[in-house]
Amino acid sequence: MTKWNLFKHQTTPMVAADPTGASALTVTPALDALVSTDNSTEPVDKNDGFDEIKNKFLNEIDKIPLPSWAIIAIAVVAALLILTCCFWGELTVGILQAADLLSMDSGGTSDPYVKVFVLPDKKKKYDTKVHKKTLNPVFNETFGFKIPFQEIGGKTLVMCVYDFDRFSKHDVIGEIKIPMNTLDLAKPIEEWKDLDSADQEEPEKLGDICISLRYVPTAGKLTICILEAKNLKKMDVGGLSDPYSFSFEIPIDQMQKILAVITVLDYDKIGKNDAIGKILVGSKSTGAGLKHWSDMLANPRRPIAQWHPLQPEEEVDAALAALNAKK
Repeated sequence: MTKWNLFKHQTTPMVAADPTGASALTVTPALDALVSTDNSTEPVDKNDGFDEIKNKFLNEIDKIPLPSWAIIAIAVVAALLILTCCFWGELTVGILQAADLLSMDSGGTSDPYVKVFVLPDKKKKYDTKVHKKTLNPVFNETFGFKIPFQEIGGKTLVMCVYDFDRFSKHDVIGEIKIPMNTLDLAKPIEEWKDLDSADQEEPEKLGDICISLRYVPTAGKLTICILEAKNLKKMDVGGLSDPYSFSFEIPIDQMQKILAVITVLDYDKIGKNDAIGKILVGSKSTGAGLKHWSDMLANPRRPIAQWHPLQPEEEVDAALAALNAKK
């Protein structure tokens, strides 16, 4: 079994270019990773190993004099990265803590969390818990990825730090990318990783879903029919073909208060079903959702079909939270 123990120690600061509008230097401490190989056949307790590395990390970090004038001095500390692909085909990633994160909120703090995933598929994503109003969060969380050992060389581990915002899109603080094929797992490796600026990616295309809306005012009946989906990010062979309908009894005087949320999930027989994307339809929605709702109300008793692009789950949830806050 191969163990990855990542911990931080003192190193020479690296000076980056001044950010726009800033007169002070930006110092970026690095992230140190020590990789050791254990070929013993004796069973290893993962929890004991994690506690041992965490204590070692905390003892080391206390000895580091972080510069008080640092602006973005940042290190995401990923601890206990255990590669068990040789036997179980599982990559276990442990996130210990981050230090001196960039302030993203007006109060001089951030609400950070770390999103962990593996490229290129990005099918399985994990989020740490959100830590409120801190620039030095301690996470101590572990996550697992099922990856065949023969495929691990073509993967890239990504740890992206976000600032949580309840009512809007979460801001990216920075990220670390670790190409697995750059690591020699046959011997201990020690290297530094800095939190880099996240790449500005185009909005991910999650797919489209076609639904029909029908409202009968005299009966107070709203029918939502799921007709078809296409170009789904994780759609299995066969796709979605059979229509499904859901009916709700809603008095006409309540129709202006209705907001329908439709979620497309990626079914998992073993673990949690992951959301591929969501859409909002109703009088309080925007864009295609509002247009479809208005067309339905303008044509009572007639089913009105329309395609909707799926939106990221976190964006839809943030929009719902903002609407609920206005009530």
